[in-house]
Amino acid sequence: MNTRDKILATAKNLILKVGYNAFSFSDISVPLGIKNAAIHYHFPGKEALGCAVIRKEHENVIKWKNEVDKLDPWQKLERFFRVYDKNMVHNRICMVGSISSDLYAVPESMRDCLHAMVVDINQWLTELLEEGRRLGTFQFHGPAEGKAAVVVTSLAAGLQIARVLGSDKFEQIKNQIKLDITPTKDDN
Repeated sequence: MNTRDKILATAKNLILKVGYNAFSFSDISVPLGIKNAAIHYHFPGKEALGCAVIRKEHENVIKWKNEVDKLDPWQKLERFFRVYDKNMVHNRICMVGSISSDLYAVPESMRDCLHAMVVDINQWLTELLEEGRRLGTFQFHGPAEGKAAVVVTSLAAGLQIARVLGSDKFEQIKNQIKLDITPTKDDN
């Protein structure tokens, strides 16, 4: 991993653990054993670094979507949950939850990057729920777009609530999402 990638990875971890506004370049340079000037070489300022982290995360989302594309709807949903599970294990919240909790305190360019990523995630999840409903794998009331928003919101907030109430609460939230979209025997 080159220096730029190490800086991005460290910044991402800090954003997910403490939030964008709670860290400085020193919080990156010290653990990496580099000078702040090395960060400035790759990123002229914190805003450029924040945008780069979000764009990298969005690229990872796109890559991940391609990896799960051929799976059935339940498998895709389980993989989606695993993304949040990974954050749970590492005591992090998701990028969407972290940046959006301070949305008006981050630069507009970062808000724009986050918006593009959130739209992409919601569109993918909406399509997944529509596919699952069409195949009889999922059952829920209302439009898929609304249910997708509820799922994403529940998972993002679930990571935050789990910091206060423990990981069991996050498991309850995931299980409730599954119950809310599982067809009942009467539906088959």
